Amino acid sequence: MTTTKVEPASTTKAGGFIRSGARRRKAALFAIATAAAFVLLGLANRASAQESQRPPPNNTEYFQYGVGLAVEQLASGGDVCPANATTPCILGSGGGLAIRMGYRSRGPWYAGGAYEFTRMDSSNLLRLAILQQLRAEARYYLDLEFQVTQSTVIGAAVCYRGFLLHSWADSTHQERADRYLGFGLAHTIGLELTLELRDPLARW
Repeated sequence: MTTTKVEPASTTKAGGFIRSGARRRKAALFAIATAAAFVLLGLANRASAQESQRPPPNNTEYFQYGVGLAVEQLASGGDVCPANATTPCILGSGGGLAIRMGYRSRGPWYAGGAYEFTRMDSSNLLRLAILQQLRAEARYYLDLEFQVTQSTVIGAAVCYRGFLLHSWADSTHQERADRYLGFGLAHTIGLELTLELRDPLARW
């Protein structure tokens, strides 16, 4: 009878296989982590580049015109409402409509003219207190404008307006704006919501 002796597997060899497999798994995990890091870094750089990208500067000049809804808040009645007046201030706050046209530069500046008529609070000293303005104006544009189409823009504007008014007497015979050689000053702060069109101007 022949017997065969079976020897147990070498623990040293088995341990080597286990360590080798562990090293391969670690290497694979490291490779995956490295690839993921490169992908994330690339996406971050791409997103950063997109965020930092800005529209090209405006290189066209425009003739710009349109309308605006205006609200006038009285900042100071000044000489129109003198301190020694025996009647209430005849110039208060109000609202109305503005029509304008002008030149829009390639930069953030606009210069033009406007006609505005607003219904003002007159403390019941006038039956219908309409303030009419024919004025020159200038703008410096911030980020309060939105381009609807290639030629149409809507926006909001905050305005300061100083008035130099000719003297007059109201219905109670109170003298108004009679300080500087028959003229007087008043000040308002305005807010406008605008709808305007612009046509490109030909280059010289």
